[in-house]
Amino acid sequence: MKKIITLTLCLVLVLSLATVCHADEVEETTVGANYHVSTVAPWDTVSPQGTSSPTKAWNIQNNPYHFGGVSPAARLYLNYLIYGSTYYGIVVNNKSTSNRLTVNPHDALPLSPFTVNPSSTWASYDRYIFQQRSGANYICFSFDGPSYFDGYVYEFIYQ
Repeated sequence: MKKIITLTLCLVLVLSLATVCHADEVEETTVGANYHVSTVAPWDTVSPQGTSSPTKAWNIQNNPYHFGGVSPAARLYLNYLIYGSTYYGIVVNNKSTSNRLTVNPHDALPLSPFTVNPSSTWASYDRYIFQQRSGANYICFSFDGPSYFDGYVYEFIYQ
């Protein structure tokens, strides 16, 4: 009786390991890694037990803020709140070959989201410069899923 139970359990284990999975867009869900982005908004306080949450602010005057991410469905946020300038620009490369990417500014003017076409780059330059909303000390961006992207936020200086 013990041999039959053991044999049955072994058979179930072997069959469960032989399961085949399928992804519609392997290119977009397996390539790349999340860099300076997260599913948690930086203004949400998440603190590990016994410690306080780290300061999540990036002074844009020191360096541009580079980011990149892949998400099959969840919205991704920049890991840091961006501060240190009056005007900000952003460059976003949509690496997806099939999905449009929606980018949402937070505490910035203009507040309206913008979209980046598949396999395209969207750059602020002179046409779409972001400014901190009145009373805000920072700006931030989020990216709607599904997504596969990279880019950077930089200090825009009018000349």
